Amino acid sequence: MRRTYARIRIVVGILLALGTAGTARAACTASGTTLCLNDGRFAASVAWKDFQGRTGVGRAIPITADTGYFWFFSPANIELVIKALDARAVNGKYWIFFGALSNVEYTLTVTDTLTGSQKQYVNPSGQFASVGDTKAFDPSGISTTSVRVEGTMAAPASIPAVQRRIDLAQPATADFTPCPDAPHGFNLGGCRFHIEVDWTDGRGRSGLGQPVQLTDDTGYFWFFSDANVELMVKVLDARGVNGQFWVFFGALSNVQYAVTVTDTVTGTYRKYLNPSGAFASVGDTAAFRGGTSVTPATDSANSSAMDLDQTGGSVTALGADGTVFTLEVPPYALPAPTTITLTPVSRVDRFPFSGGLVAGVEIGPAGTDLLLPAILTIQPASPPAPEETLPFAYASRGEDLILYPRDPDSASLQLPIARLGGFGVGHGTPAEADALLQRKPTGALAVYLQRYAGEVYRYERGLIDRSQLTDNGVQIYRDAVADLDMPAPNDASSTRQAEGGGLNTRCIFQDRSGHDYDVGQDVARLIGIIRQRQMLGLEDDQSTQILYDEIINTLTTCMQKAFDRCVANTDPYEALQMLQIAQQLSVLGVEDERLTSFLEDSLLERCLRFEIDFDSKIVDDATRSGSGATVSYEQTSQYRAATVPLRLDLGNFYAGAHGAHDGSCTLVPEDTTFVYTAGTRCTVSVTHAGNGLFDAAAAWIGILNLDPSKSEIVLLYDPGAPEITGSLKCPAVPAIDIDLTTFEPTYGILHDNEFSGYGLYAAAKWDLLRIGQGPSQNREFVAQKSYLRSMSYGQSGTLREETFFFLKHTPDAPMPPCN
Repeated sequence: MRRTYARIRIVVGILLALGTAGTARAACTASGTTLCLNDGRFAASVAWKDFQGRTGVGRAIPITADTGYFWFFSPANIELVIKALDARAVNGKYWIFFGALSNVEYTLTVTDTLTGSQKQYVNPSGQFASVGDTKAFDPSGISTTSVRVEGTMAAPASIPAVQRRIDLAQPATADFTPCPDAPHGFNLGGCRFHIEVDWTDGRGRSGLGQPVQLTDDTGYFWFFSDANVELMVKVLDARGVNGQFWVFFGALSNVQYAVTVTDTVTGTYRKYLNPSGAFASVGDTAAFRGGTSVTPATDSANSSAMDLDQTGGSVTALGADGTVFTLEVPPYALPAPTTITLTPVSRVDRFPFSGGLVAGVEIGPAGTDLLLPAILTIQPASPPAPEETLPFAYASRGEDLILYPRDPDSASLQLPIARLGGFGVGHGTPAEADALLQRKPTGALAVYLQRYAGEVYRYERGLIDRSQLTDNGVQIYRDAVADLDMPAPNDASSTRQAEGGGLNTRCIFQDRSGHDYDVGQDVARLIGIIRQRQMLGLEDDQSTQILYDEIINTLTTCMQKAFDRCVANTDPYEALQMLQIAQQLSVLGVEDERLTSFLEDSLLERCLRFEIDFDSKIVDDATRSGSGATVSYEQTSQYRAATVPLRLDLGNFYAGAHGAHDGSCTLVPEDTTFVYTAGTRCTVSVTHAGNGLFDAAAAWIGILNLDPSKSEIVLLYDPGAPEITGSLKCPAVPAIDIDLTTFEPTYGILHDNEFSGYGLYAAAKWDLLRIGQGPSQNREFVAQKSYLRSMSYGQSGTLREETFFFLKHTPDAPMPPCN
């Protein structure tokens, strides 16, 4: 039995990987309630009954020739996805797969319109089920069967919440605005939740699910072919029902996969694992806490901004009421040069404090994590009494408002900050503070920050002394570590990380859009705990070293993995994560230059190696008349510098000693011809006195930006000055030496407007050949710059140019040969 099951599982994987070819015998008639599948051979319809006994039929929407879905209550809310596969070459049958995003009672009816065979799948009320029926239809016989499918029963307490969500469903249009492209997946739920899937087929292959968004809340992934839907996922905002965000997914695949759903506002995540051989259907009605949501109104007229780098600095903004906000950013706190903005908040709707807003400010870019804590000082125009002063913070868009801790040792109102967002102070009562403390925020680490804020508030009211405040704070962050349930350093399970289990199987940091990139959530939680403790002055020798050792070991592994992906996929975007890992290792005191620097042969430098291929063809032709004779000539010069290495030079002169790529290579002739006509055709022999040198003096390769409009490449270069001589031979005339137009001055005429003050040419506004992360879709090529043009000179001269620059990503490549 086990061997048979294993064999079926293998052929399922083979069929899914290869895709299927359906019959061309279309007998099904599609309608608003009927799906036609497998090129029209099979008709599918569904009837449903909700928890109140109300009935209806599913509305049918096709996706591919084999696949479609049904919605029950709202076109924006997909409930059931189904596909029919022609597997006669595997086991002589047609297969039916379906995955549910609903746990109401329903009956799915599938009919073979060619033979008349029919099969009904009955899902009982309260159950989530996904089915892979590899014996659904035998084309050689006729049958009618009904089966009760098996799945997972939802928690009884969730049933009323699901019914209420059904009652609130709006029969609105399914039209939607797709979320912006995101790396490794898509965003749903108002573009707030990022979903990605990684899979393994059991035959040594693995990859990332390719996303397709269908509605605001729902989308699907394909693994092997874009015609073969594998997994449907939806995220619902059910805060109006039970104060939670819900995650549902249904599978049409039984390969091993992991679904990771991340709240990009707070960084909280949920990960769902599907073992090989299982068809999963999940309805998690407690996936993410809703937190406290408010609506801030900003005063952009009084906004203040300043460009800061690793030296830090101060930014001040003045509110309309006279409140002064000052942010002090210490050196090495910013992960990259950043424009910091302070925008006062004039009003907060749905504010939980009866005395109203005292002062508020939004600090951007929201969601940016600081490597070292900054200090926000608020000087309100009319401060309330200390026992009624309630500091607060919220994430972007007013989500996840929490009570926030002030510095208990400062006479002024100072808030230590590790992540940029909204901050301020409200006027409220102790009862209102206690009420907010009872509401758990969405952010996993915000829970502990708010708990400590409650202790600081108790201290401000004189209910505990300073030593009790410290002891209580230390215990809160010991609880934070314990809540991770991480293996101890000597635990054998901690070695499972590289194989895909246990702690830190992946790594989490933020991309330039403030979203989580290549998530490794346990590492992020540990780093977040350390940051919060440092920010609040709650160092704990008992657990600090364990945390540091665990994180350093994991980050080192993550750095190597990111580098390996950079090389294997020719993916320079891996350097984004590598840079953040390097910065974290530096903060933790690691001094290994191979891991933390851009020096030659470091992992970052080896990832960010590039080459340029330069090819320029210039044709110079002219005709002159005089003394009754016409003279014309055409000279073609084509030169190429191939495999020009670009290596990071941290002391590059042209970059102001701030670092840029540079390199040089021989400029060699590809083609040089000369045709001279003066009544008779003369020939010219060309001699190359020496090759030139193409010098890439400085290259700024700004492609590592998730916003393509901000990606930029600029190259300062000297194209080279190869020397040539010519000998003219005409009929019955002795050969004479003549002057030929050399490459450098001709190139200079064509590129005069690009000549810089350094005596170099500047090539900008390149065309990107790849956008975004992941395996290169254009092999190693990253960008190109081309010049296809002509210009006139003199009375009858013309220069025609075909010049191409190709930028290639060549990670870990040795220095190429350059004669």
